Amino acid sequence: MTSNNFYEYIDRASIDENLICEVCHNPFLDPVVTQCGYTYCGPCIEQNIKSGSHCPSQSCNQLLSADHLTPNPTPRLI
Repeated sequence: MTSNNFYEYIDRASIDENLICEVCHNPFLDPVVTQCGYTYCGPCIEQNIKSGSHCPSQSCNQLLSADHLTPNPTPRLI
């Protein structure tokens, strides 16, 4: 999982909640989309798959595979 050491920003409250990873609660780092459509930090979801392999979203419990992760460039462009 990621840590705050990767981030330098002035006001955490100004970051849109849609750009925050549900696993580490930080802005996305190398974001990827799961086969169920959720976006997470690449390192976070890869670690999650190694330890549990289900989607960490509270509204989804789909079995995940690292083979089905797709890079999501959108948050990087914002």
